[in-house]
Amino acid sequence: SSAFLSGQKIRFGLFGKIIIVMLIVSLLPFAIFWGITLRETNQRVRTETEKLMAQTAIGLGEQVDGWIDNNVSILRTAANLNEIQSMDRTKQEPVLKAIQQEYPWMYLVFTVDYDGMNIARNDNKSLRDYSDRQYYKDVIGGKKLSWQTLIGKTSKKPALVLAVPIKSGERLVGVIAAAMNVDVI
Repeated sequence: SSAFLSGQKIRFGLFGKIIIVMLIVSLLPFAIFWGITLRETNQRVRTETEKLMAQTAIGLGEQVDGWIDNNVSILRTAANLNEIQSMDRTKQEPVLKAIQQEYPWMYLVFTVDYDGMNIARNDNKSLRDYSDRQYYKDVIGGKKLSWQTLIGKTSKKPALVLAVPIKSGERLVGVIAAAMNVDVI
């Protein structure tokens, strides 16, 4: 019986051969079409995803730029007030508190004199020496705007500090700055 099974080959008749040829003829174009469609769909999805990511990045960049511009504008406006230019703590503190009330993400709004010593702040905490901070050095060095990410001396958390000069006439008299927690931003 084993000799009988081993010598037997599988044979297709004319009908079987026609079925196989018909399947190949009908399925081959379908397989080719499916392969081309899959490749094009993958390319299209990749291209559309890249476009969406690029647009999202541009949109986020524009939002961050606009947000920073708004915050810098309020600091520049405050720096032009006589109360801030006076470098008098009792005159500056109400303005600094008003800014913080209007912009609650600014946990600290403060002024620093030409030597880096804190003059006034919105939070009634003790005055500090900020002469070691890069934003102070940049503004005293002549920049019209400086920012620095750092660990806040007040909050002890990662913060972004924006700073602009305070001028009395053409003379640089100090720096006004605002600190914001990075997680709030």
